[in-house]
Amino acid sequence: MALTLLTYFVIAFGVLFMLAVMITRIGTSMTECPNAVPALKAAVTSITTAFVAIGIGGVFLAALIVPIFGQFWQFGLLTGLGVASLCLGLGFTQAIANLKAVATPAP
Repeated sequence: MALTLLTYFVIAFGVLFMLAVMITRIGTSMTECPNAVPALKAAVTSITTAFVAIGIGGVFLAALIVPIFGQFWQFGLLTGLGVASLCLGLGFTQAIANLKAVATPAP
């Protein structure tokens, strides 16, 4: 069971790290636009930090699914990773939407 949980955490935190890097790169490319809002750099940092903080909690909560399956550790691992990926994907979508909202100038 320990090896299963270790595998889960390595993969889930890897996904979290890669999504955080993607948010940072997308936000950085948005700040290079000459019409960018001055507050966009601070927004990129705060949105990425919030995504990582909430994502860590989501990964730990989804890890509770893994031991439920007991001897069928493959099902627990795949179910836990699926739930974690779903939650991280929804958080990524919300983070990018927030970046877009900050980058769009008010009318």
